[in-house]
Amino acid sequence: MNGMEASMTLRIGIKFLCLLLLSSFLFSTNAFAAPWQFEIAPYIWGMNMRGRTSIGPATFDVNQSFTDLLKHLDVAAMLYATAHKDQLGFYFNGMYSSLSDNGHFYDVKVHADNQFGVFGGGISYIAFQRQLSNERAVSLEPYAGVRYTLNNSTLKLNNSSFSKNVNWTDPVIGLRFDYAFNKKWTALLIGDIGGTNASTHYSYSAGAFLGYQSLSWQHVKLYLGYRILGQHYQTGSGRSFYDWDMKLYGPLLGIGFIF
Repeated sequence: MNGMEASMTLRIGIKFLCLLLLSSFLFSTNAFAAPWQFEIAPYIWGMNMRGRTSIGPATFDVNQSFTDLLKHLDVAAMLYATAHKDQLGFYFNGMYSSLSDNGHFYDVKVHADNQFGVFGGGISYIAFQRQLSNERAVSLEPYAGVRYTLNNSTLKLNNSSFSKNVNWTDPVIGLRFDYAFNKKWTALLIGDIGGTNASTHYSYSAGAFLGYQSLSWQHVKLYLGYRILGQHYQTGSGRSFYDWDMKLYGPLLGIGFIF
């Protein structure tokens, strides 16, 4: 399958999934009777980075651990949120970080800044849900949406400044699998694919999490798991060429507030 065929297949799949979600919601008898349920979950992602990036003719290999990145971290914010009304759902997952570094190259003072963010959102529908016992339950929730990435870098050499600001948007389709062991413990698997071209613009995301909800704190849920995000985005040519081929991965800890 070439890049154009993959792009058309992904777009058709997203349109079909959105149509399925919308039609299922409109024809559901409880669609407008069920109350909304919200969950807001700030989290910490111990992110590692491995891959390469190219700007013009220059290519840089990247292999940074979480502790390496933490040394240069100025600001970071991460949030996952969902809203459900019966089977219909909406989701948001965003992370933003600002990093900086200072140094000298012979007599040249060097300062580098980077603002990096990934923001995703879309619509979902619980297509399958079954109670296996008094406490055990399972559900499948397909979703469709977009994932927006910004990567803005500034390099200052004494009094000279150079900037490269790049952003792109991936349409995505994915699936969420929930399994409740009992009223306290749940397992959650989430995975999606996105992009518009199989060779120069694609992405994927996957995560596995364990959730704990105390019976005495029913509006609070703790999450522990692991997430990986792979991205490849290429654009331009010559001096304006840009290539981002990167894997972001690491453990994740979050706390969800349910209301």
